[in-house]
Amino acid sequence: MIALNIPTFEHSWQGSDPVLLERGISVAASVARWASEEHYAVGLVANGSFPDADRTIYLGAGRRPDQVNRILEALATVTAFTTSAMSTALEDPRHPIPGGATVVVVAAVMPDELAGTLNRLRVEGHRVHVLKTSPGAWQAPLDRVPVTDVSGTMAVLEHEAIEAGIMAVPGGVMP
Repeated sequence: MIALNIPTFEHSWQGSDPVLLERGISVAASVARWASEEHYAVGLVANGSFPDADRTIYLGAGRRPDQVNRILEALATVTAFTTSAMSTALEDPRHPIPGGATVVVVAAVMPDELAGTLNRLRVEGHRVHVLKTSPGAWQAPLDRVPVTDVSGTMAVLEHEAIEAGIMAVPGGVMP
């Protein structure tokens, strides 16, 4: 299960960094494609909503031939508006995480409540891994949840894409 945490700043009143948001969407899409190519069942939860809907983006894990396309289409609808905290989305009783499922969280920020949820999921037997898309340290205690910082790699790829003329210079906060 891929979990895209949409906020790019600690507090919603701080707004959103469009570069970090797009970076998170790109990383989530890359993980979905990889998982599909490796024939894993893959799903998506994002704490935003589909257009004209008031529900969190959720696609249950599956191996259907069109599953990766469904996930990519859902990611294409993501905006900076969030419907709930990611911890709430991951603990939603209407969409329980299947037993033994791996949860890959893509996040620019790590609120304490999300760290608590991830620690609980790990204790409950889920494999949990975090892909960090922003520079700087997080203060939230992630006990034994592994975190891979992809922000530097993504920044290099973004710079190369700008230099090659295949990506516009972003108007966001990140360089």
